[in-house]
Amino acid sequence: MHFPHGLLTFVAIAAVLVAVNRLMAPKQGTRLLVTTVWAALGPYGNAAAAARALRTSSKVGFGSDGAARHEGWIQGHVRNFRAWESAGDFARFQKIMRWGLLLSSSYGGTFRKTLKAVREERAVEEAGWINERIEKWGHRVDAVRRPDGSLHFVYKQTLSDEKIEQRKEEMALSIGAALWADESAAARRLLAFLSSVYEVGSGKKVENPTDLARVWLALLKLQEDGEEPRLVKGFEELRDPWIAQWPADGDEISGNTNSSG
Repeated sequence: MHFPHGLLTFVAIAAVLVAVNRLMAPKQGTRLLVTTVWAALGPYGNAAAAARALRTSSKVGFGSDGAARHEGWIQGHVRNFRAWESAGDFARFQKIMRWGLLLSSSYGGTFRKTLKAVREERAVEEAGWINERIEKWGHRVDAVRRPDGSLHFVYKQTLSDEKIEQRKEEMALSIGAALWADESAAARRLLAFLSSVYEVGSGKKVENPTDLARVWLALLKLQEDGEEPRLVKGFEELRDPWIAQWPADGDEISGNTNSSG
């Protein structure tokens, strides 16, 4: 049987590429594996996100004990991420690093298996981060593995409806005090909106943080019930930028949330 010369050339090139890919495929427990998985998980919005992903990739790729032996290497990358960010070059250098790794090393069963495991570990970590912030309000999210090995998340209510309502009121009072004391532009815009809603509903002006807590709870109820969508949308558009100013580490809301704006 006669094969066209072009086809034979293509098959030969494909065979060479397969052989090269097998040679380049990262091995278990190596730094190349960890950084290639890190690259596949990106891109990252900032140095902190890149550092978190590298630590998770290291935890899975090296194992819990192995990651400690590579701490100096991890710290070196983290310093680079921060330096890129400080210089305003984080996006550019991250792209160069990621694409170099993905083009050269994102092959093989070990890479695919580790990438899947790291994605699951990150999902579990995110669920833990969420639980730190919602458990005191009577809710949590648990990671559960199905019989087929896949991971899914189950929502659970951990407190009675009455206790949840009580804690909502406590939260609203805390938020009201924080907003009342906050001089940022985002806070002033939200305060003006809540004040106008309160005045329309009650015929009185907002006089203290407790009044803000009342209107905040009322708007949350409208949001939960799917009522007054235009009013709720206006609330969300002003609330979310203010919340975005809160400390990234999840510190408790206090009366001192001042920020420039």
